[in-house]
Amino acid sequence: VTEMVGQIVEELNIRQKVYKQAIADPQFNEEEYLASLSMLTLIIDEASEFIKNVNEANLKKFKSISKLSE
Repeated sequence: VTEMVGQIVEELNIRQKVYKQAIADPQFNEEEYLASLSMLTLIIDEASEFIKNVNEANLKKFKSISKLSE
């Protein structure tokens, strides 16, 4: 789980960095930019069981990740 969370966080950090660089361009088109990204999908089988058993640090990261998608 820790490795998976790390990979997700790493990918989101890369996307954030690229986005911040891209918006500096006056001709930046957000719709085109977003359309160019591949979708990140996270599927958790037995989510309530996962939440009960995951350590606090990873749970905090998952909550943070899910807030980004709201």
